[in-house]
Amino acid sequence: TFQVRFAPNTTGLISGSMSVSHSGSGGPVQIALSGTGANSFPVGFGKSQLAGGQRTNPTSLQFGPDGRLYVATREGRIWAHTVARTSANHYGVTASEAIDAINAIPNHNDDGSLAPSVTNRIITGILLRGTPANPTIWVTSSDPRMAVANDTGLDTNSGILSRLDWNGSSWVRTDVVRGLPRSEDDHMTNGMALDTLTNVMYIGQGGSCNMGAPSLNFSFLPEHALTGAILSVNLAAIGNTTYDIPTLDDEDRPGTNDFNDPFGGNDGKNQARIVPGGPVQVHSPGWRNPYDVLLHTNGHLYSIDNGPNAGWGGPPIGAGF
Repeated sequence: TFQVRFAPNTTGLISGSMSVSHSGSGGPVQIALSGTGANSFPVGFGKSQLAGGQRTNPTSLQFGPDGRLYVATREGRIWAHTVARTSANHYGVTASEAIDAINAIPNHNDDGSLAPSVTNRIITGILLRGTPANPTIWVTSSDPRMAVANDTGLDTNSGILSRLDWNGSSWVRTDVVRGLPRSEDDHMTNGMALDTLTNVMYIGQGGSCNMGAPSLNFSFLPEHALTGAILSVNLAAIGNTTYDIPTLDDEDRPGTNDFNDPFGGNDGKNQARIVPGGPVQVHSPGWRNPYDVLLHTNGHLYSIDNGPNAGWGGPPIGAGF
């Protein structure tokens, strides 16, 4: 199976071919390709409220291949709305499905112990793929606790990339990557972009600090190996399994393999580390809190960042100044 990206720059029928070399007899296999470049049309935007679609603290939304509008919330629930046009610039929800599969992920404290009293997750990114009959939801989530200038004991290794597959009767969750960083405040594992040609997922990963140096309002947590970056995840290398990112050897826990790894970041002592050749890598460093990423057909990856909060912490001493 070959995946081909068609990005026309002219209108009308466009044809081409792909040549595939092989070790058998005869010359290369020639595969004919064709597509139609469509005219661009002016787009007009109007603002209207989606009747029946009000949800508390939405964080990410996207239409799925089944035509439904998927809305993730800070409380860890995903709503799938069937939307109908009632009149010009007026739309309403005719049916809704609540998806709670992510909230079934157990939370931990920063020492690795389970936190059964924390019964939900915070979702900061969803990406819809799959087919109309079998949609797939990629989800990033982490420990929901956060507080300014207060260490709540949340797991600073609680970031997880999950995949929800609809099998015709229920959503099946697979945790693909576990142990991604989580700040003590509101920087965490965020939006995603999938390169279908390489099967690589790009993820916006927030930093642990305001401007790179530990500070009071971020509970003095330092930056970690995978924080403040756009990460790349080689999904083909992971397959249909779970990849637990290897961590440092926590000096506060006995043994090389620390209790409940990769969870319990212990304020960086048990942080996830970069593994040369591993499936999770830093694709682009030097970000603060990139919330969404977009892969364009021109091959470029786009994101946008938020500047630091005044008085919330400065840069490390001598860091490029």
